[in-house]
Amino acid sequence: MTLLTGFAIWAAAMLGVAALGGTRRGAQVGAFLAACLLPLPLLVDGGSSRALLAFAVAVGLACAIDFASGPAPAGTAPRLVYIVSFLGLVDTFSPTRRPASLDGRAVARILIASMVAIAASAAWEMSNDFVAPARYLVRYLCAAVLILAAAEIVSHSVRFATSAFGLTVRPVHESPHLSRSVGEFWSRRWNPATARWLRRHSFLPLARRGAVVALFATFAASALLHIYLLSFAADPSALVSWGVFFLAQPVAILTEKRMNVRRWPPVAARVWTFSALLALSPLLFGPALHVLHLTL
Repeated sequence: MTLLTGFAIWAAAMLGVAALGGTRRGAQVGAFLAACLLPLPLLVDGGSSRALLAFAVAVGLACAIDFASGPAPAGTAPRLVYIVSFLGLVDTFSPTRRPASLDGRAVARILIASMVAIAASAAWEMSNDFVAPARYLVRYLCAAVLILAAAEIVSHSVRFATSAFGLTVRPVHESPHLSRSVGEFWSRRWNPATARWLRRHSFLPLARRGAVVALFATFAASALLHIYLLSFAADPSALVSWGVFFLAQPVAILTEKRMNVRRWPPVAARVWTFSALLALSPLLFGPALHVLHLTL
């Protein structure tokens, strides 16, 4: 099966999920239909391209679960828009109207983030002449900066586009470089759409068993999600590496609570946050770079 055929099957199923999502029973049927697509990437020819279809399948299932647990956007078209938008991590669950305008501040942020990304890319290339330990450190830093710059570019591009059409939606990312704790990074600033979904469907249902249990279970769910996505493009050792990365996050969050990091001066708190994330980043970046055919 070609990737195009796989996406055609996914699109037809998502149309069914959106159409069924108007009633509780229909939404439950839609969630079952979306779950049946989980093995679909295995039927597609190709290696890393399967991961794209796996991401779409995971997004479709997440949206179908949202509809089944209610409330869902009213109407088949808004529900279909919700699914498609979620592919770009844009949460259209409750958009608000605003006067249409061209957001100059968003443009400025895009330009600044682009210049930062260019500088990080240049530093990556310059590190070719460094000896191994220094080269690794510089490239891990560059990878982190590139990811944060990309997050800013995507977020403010969406903000510019939606404001031009007179809409306000939840941000794709909420300036993650300003995070003052690992907990704030994951719960509020990095990919709020997924954070909201995990909070609603994992953390809150388990919170009555204790916040620590809910925290570990939520990051375990995140680990399983990322392992599913990576399983179509990487070897088993990479899956273990990504799983350990996400399971280490609640340890970092509990540690910083004991250290009372949120009461530290902002600069010190941000240094802690990105030092902790950077220390764990080899678990994440190593497999990701391998998939992208890049080396340190």
